[in-house]
Amino acid sequence: MTKTVKFLLRYVLFKKLEQRLLGETIDPGDSAPIHFTKGSVNSLFDLTISNIESLCSKLDFSAYETVGNRLMVFFTVCSISCYKALIEFGIPKDRASELFSEIGWEVYRSLTKPYIYAAKLRHRHPQRQLNFFIKLLCRFPFSKDKNGYQYEVWKESNRICTNWYQCAAHNYVRTLNSPEYLEVFKSSWCKYDFSLPQLLNPKGTYERPHTLSHGDDVCDMKWYSGFSE
Repeated sequence: MTKTVKFLLRYVLFKKLEQRLLGETIDPGDSAPIHFTKGSVNSLFDLTISNIESLCSKLDFSAYETVGNRLMVFFTVCSISCYKALIEFGIPKDRASELFSEIGWEVYRSLTKPYIYAAKLRHRHPQRQLNFFIKLLCRFPFSKDKNGYQYEVWKESNRICTNWYQCAAHNYVRTLNSPEYLEVFKSSWCKYDFSLPQLLNPKGTYERPHTLSHGDDVCDMKWYSGFSE
Protein backbone atom coordinates (compact mmCIF):
# COMPACT_ATOMS: atom_id res chain seq x y z
CA MET A 1 0.00 0.00 0.00
CA THR A 2 1.40 3.39 -0.99
CA LYS A 3 1.97 6.27 1.42
CA THR A 4 -0.66 8.27 -0.45
CA VAL A 5 -3.33 5.61 0.07
CA LYS A 6 -2.42 5.33 3.76
CA PHE A 7 -2.64 9.10 4.10
CA LEU A 8 -6.10 9.17 2.49
CA LEU A 9 -7.30 6.33 4.70
CA ARG A 10 -6.06 8.15 7.76
CA TYR A 11 -7.78 11.32 6.59
CA VAL A 12 -11.12 9.59 5.88
CA LEU A 13 -11.41 6.31 7.78
CA PHE A 14 -9.39 7.23 10.88
CA LYS A 15 -11.37 10.45 11.29
CA LYS A 16 -14.65 8.52 11.23
CA LEU A 17 -13.33 5.90 13.64
CA GLU A 18 -12.22 8.66 16.00
CA GLN A 19 -15.52 10.54 15.75
CA ARG A 20 -17.57 7.44 16.50
CA LEU A 21 -15.40 5.62 19.05
CA LEU A 22 -13.42 8.22 21.00
CA GLY A 23 -14.72 8.17 24.58
CA GLU A 24 -16.79 5.02 23.99
CA THR A 25 -16.69 2.19 26.53
CA ILE A 26 -17.69 -1.29 25.37
CA ASP A 27 -18.22 -4.21 27.74
CA PRO A 28 -17.31 -7.48 25.99
CA GLY A 29 -18.99 -9.42 28.78
CA ASP A 30 -16.22 -11.94 29.39
CA SER A 31 -13.30 -9.55 29.88
CA ALA A 32 -12.46 -6.03 31.04
CA PRO A 33 -14.34 -3.13 29.40
CA ILE A 34 -12.71 -1.57 26.36
CA HIS A 35 -12.17 2.19 26.70
CA PHE A 36 -11.50 3.98 23.44
CA THR A 37 -8.87 6.68 23.84
CA LYS A 38 -6.93 8.34 21.02
CA GLY A 39 -4.25 5.71 21.48
CA SER A 40 -6.64 2.75 21.23
CA VAL A 41 -8.41 4.26 18.20
CA ASN A 42 -5.01 4.62 16.57
CA SER A 43 -4.20 0.98 17.42
CA LEU A 44 -7.51 -0.10 15.89
CA PHE A 45 -6.71 1.87 12.75
CA ASP A 46 -3.25 0.30 12.50
CA LEU A 47 -4.83 -3.15 12.84
CA THR A 48 -7.28 -2.26 10.07
CA ILE A 49 -4.39 -1.19 7.81
CA SER A 50 -2.62 -4.49 8.50
CA ASN A 51 -5.77 -6.40 7.54
CA ILE A 52 -6.17 -4.34 4.36
CA GLU A 53 -2.61 -5.10 3.29
CA SER A 54 -3.13 -8.81 3.95
CA LEU A 55 -6.34 -9.00 1.90
CA CYS A 56 -4.97 -6.84 -0.92
CA SER A 57 -1.94 -9.13 -1.26
CA LYS A 58 -4.33 -11.92 -2.32
CA LEU A 59 -6.36 -9.79 -4.74
CA ASP A 60 -5.74 -9.18 -8.44
CA PHE A 61 -7.06 -5.68 -9.09
CA SER A 62 -6.10 -5.98 -12.77
CA ALA A 63 -9.09 -8.31 -13.22
CA TYR A 64 -11.26 -5.17 -13.24
CA GLU A 65 -11.35 -2.99 -16.34
CA THR A 66 -12.22 0.32 -14.69
CA VAL A 67 -10.75 2.44 -11.93
CA GLY A 68 -14.20 2.76 -10.37
CA ASN A 69 -14.60 -1.00 -9.96
CA ARG A 70 -11.11 -1.33 -8.51
CA LEU A 71 -11.90 1.47 -6.09
CA MET A 72 -15.17 -0.11 -4.95
CA VAL A 73 -13.49 -3.48 -4.41
CA PHE A 74 -10.78 -1.71 -2.42
CA PHE A 75 -13.46 -0.03 -0.30
CA THR A 76 -14.99 -3.46 0.30
CA VAL A 77 -11.58 -4.73 1.43
CA CYS A 78 -11.38 -1.76 3.81
CA SER A 79 -14.84 -2.57 5.16
CA ILE A 80 -14.10 -6.21 5.88
CA SER A 81 -10.72 -5.23 7.35
CA CYS A 82 -12.29 -2.69 9.69
CA TYR A 83 -14.92 -5.16 10.89
CA LYS A 84 -12.23 -7.81 11.37
CA ALA A 85 -10.12 -5.35 13.37
CA LEU A 86 -13.05 -4.57 15.67
CA ILE A 87 -13.44 -8.30 16.36
CA GLU A 88 -9.71 -8.72 16.93
CA PHE A 89 -9.85 -5.78 19.32
CA GLY A 90 -12.19 -7.81 21.53
CA ILE A 91 -15.55 -6.32 20.55
CA PRO A 92 -18.44 -8.84 20.36
CA LYS A 93 -19.52 -9.66 16.80
CA ASP A 94 -23.01 -8.16 17.04
CA ARG A 95 -21.65 -4.90 18.44
CA ALA A 96 -18.79 -4.87 15.93
CA SER A 97 -21.25 -5.26 13.05
CA GLU A 98 -23.38 -2.42 14.40
CA LEU A 99 -20.40 -0.11 14.90
CA PHE A 100 -18.95 -0.89 11.50
CA SER A 101 -22.29 -0.22 9.82
CA GLU A 102 -22.47 3.22 11.47
CA ILE A 103 -18.86 4.10 10.62
CA GLY A 104 -19.22 2.80 7.06
CA TRP A 105 -22.30 4.94 6.51
CA GLU A 106 -20.48 8.07 7.64
CA VAL A 107 -17.63 7.31 5.21
CA TYR A 108 -20.11 6.60 2.40
CA ARG A 109 -22.04 9.79 3.08
CA SER A 110 -18.86 11.86 3.02
CA LEU A 111 -17.80 10.38 -0.30
CA THR A 112 -21.15 11.22 -1.94
CA LYS A 113 -21.08 14.91 -0.99
CA PRO A 114 -19.45 16.11 -4.24
CA TYR A 115 -22.14 14.28 -6.25
CA ILE A 116 -24.91 15.84 -4.18
CA TYR A 117 -23.49 19.33 -4.64
CA ALA A 118 -23.16 18.76 -8.39
CA ALA A 119 -26.75 17.50 -8.66
CA LYS A 120 -28.14 20.48 -6.77
CA LEU A 121 -26.12 22.91 -8.85
CA ARG A 122 -27.22 21.29 -12.11
CA HIS A 123 -30.97 21.01 -11.38
CA ARG A 124 -33.61 22.66 -9.21
CA HIS A 125 -36.31 19.99 -9.49
CA PRO A 126 -35.82 17.30 -6.80
CA GLN A 127 -36.46 14.34 -9.09
CA ARG A 128 -34.06 15.67 -11.71
CA GLN A 129 -31.48 16.18 -8.97
CA LEU A 130 -31.92 12.55 -7.89
CA ASN A 131 -31.77 11.32 -11.50
CA PHE A 132 -28.57 13.26 -12.13
CA PHE A 133 -27.08 12.05 -8.84
CA ILE A 134 -27.68 8.38 -9.71
CA LYS A 135 -26.35 8.84 -13.25
CA LEU A 136 -23.16 10.46 -11.92
CA LEU A 137 -22.60 7.53 -9.59
CA CYS A 138 -23.09 5.14 -12.49
CA ARG A 139 -20.38 6.95 -14.44
CA PHE A 140 -18.02 6.75 -11.48
CA PRO A 141 -17.37 4.73 -9.44
CA PHE A 142 -20.13 2.27 -10.42
CA SER A 143 -19.03 2.07 -14.06
CA LYS A 144 -19.80 -1.04 -16.08
CA ASP A 145 -17.17 -3.76 -16.01
CA LYS A 146 -17.31 -7.34 -17.26
CA ASN A 147 -16.06 -8.62 -13.88
CA GLY A 148 -17.72 -5.90 -11.84
CA TYR A 149 -20.86 -3.82 -12.13
CA GLN A 150 -23.48 -4.73 -14.73
CA TYR A 151 -26.77 -2.83 -14.80
CA GLU A 152 -29.37 -0.89 -16.76
CA VAL A 153 -30.85 2.52 -15.96
CA TRP A 154 -34.08 4.19 -17.08
CA LYS A 155 -36.27 7.11 -16.04
CA GLU A 156 -39.98 7.25 -15.30
CA SER A 157 -42.09 10.30 -14.41
CA ASN A 158 -41.76 9.94 -10.65
CA ARG A 159 -38.59 7.89 -10.24
CA ILE A 160 -35.33 6.64 -11.67
CA CYS A 161 -34.91 2.87 -11.92
CA THR A 162 -31.77 0.74 -11.90
CA ASN A 163 -31.50 -3.02 -12.29
CA TRP A 164 -28.15 -4.36 -11.10
CA TYR A 165 -27.26 -7.81 -12.40
CA GLN A 166 -23.73 -7.90 -11.04
CA CYS A 167 -22.04 -6.05 -8.15
CA ALA A 168 -18.26 -5.83 -7.81
CA ALA A 169 -18.42 -5.40 -4.02
CA HIS A 170 -20.79 -8.34 -3.56
CA ASN A 171 -18.73 -10.52 -5.91
CA TYR A 172 -15.63 -9.86 -3.85
CA VAL A 173 -17.29 -10.67 -0.53
CA ARG A 174 -18.50 -13.98 -2.02
CA THR A 175 -14.90 -14.92 -2.86
CA LEU A 176 -14.06 -14.81 0.87
CA ASN A 177 -16.35 -17.82 1.47
CA SER A 178 -17.43 -16.39 4.82
CA PRO A 179 -21.13 -16.36 5.82
CA GLU A 180 -20.15 -13.94 8.60
CA TYR A 181 -18.66 -11.37 6.23
CA LEU A 182 -21.61 -11.73 3.87
CA GLU A 183 -24.03 -10.98 6.72
CA VAL A 184 -21.99 -7.92 7.68
CA PHE A 185 -22.10 -6.79 4.04
CA LYS A 186 -25.89 -7.25 3.95
CA SER A 187 -26.36 -5.24 7.14
CA SER A 188 -24.19 -2.35 5.98
CA TRP A 189 -23.54 -1.86 2.26
CA CYS A 190 -26.86 -3.33 1.20
CA LYS A 191 -28.78 -0.99 3.51
CA TYR A 192 -27.03 2.30 2.82
CA ASP A 193 -29.01 2.93 -0.36
CA PHE A 194 -32.25 3.22 1.61
CA SER A 195 -30.97 6.44 3.20
CA LEU A 196 -29.18 7.79 0.12
CA PRO A 197 -32.15 9.66 -1.50
CA GLN A 198 -32.77 11.56 1.74
CA LEU A 199 -29.33 13.13 1.49
CA LEU A 200 -30.76 15.19 -1.37
CA ASN A 201 -34.13 15.94 0.25
CA PRO A 202 -36.06 14.57 3.26
CA LYS A 203 -38.92 13.23 1.10
CA GLY A 204 -36.62 10.95 -0.89
CA THR A 205 -37.36 7.22 -0.70
CA TYR A 206 -35.99 3.98 -2.11
CA GLU A 207 -37.28 0.48 -2.67
CA ARG A 208 -35.60 -2.77 -3.69
CA PRO A 209 -37.78 -5.90 -3.87
CA HIS A 210 -34.84 -8.18 -4.70
CA THR A 211 -31.16 -8.22 -3.70
CA LEU A 212 -28.14 -10.03 -5.13
CA SER A 213 -26.63 -10.67 -1.71
CA HIS A 214 -29.82 -12.47 -0.66
CA GLY A 215 -29.48 -14.86 -3.60
CA ASP A 216 -31.73 -13.03 -6.07
CA ASP A 217 -30.79 -12.50 -9.72
CA VAL A 218 -31.07 -8.72 -9.53
CA CYS A 219 -31.03 -5.69 -7.26
CA ASP A 220 -34.07 -3.91 -8.73
CA MET A 221 -33.74 -0.44 -7.29
CA LYS A 222 -36.33 2.34 -7.54
CA TRP A 223 -35.36 5.85 -6.45
CA TYR A 224 -38.03 8.48 -5.62
CA SER A 225 -37.57 12.14 -4.76
CA GLY A 226 -41.20 12.48 -3.65
CA PHE A 227 -41.84 15.01 -6.45
CA SER A 228 -43.06 13.96 -9.91
CA GLU A 229 -41.62 15.76 -12.94
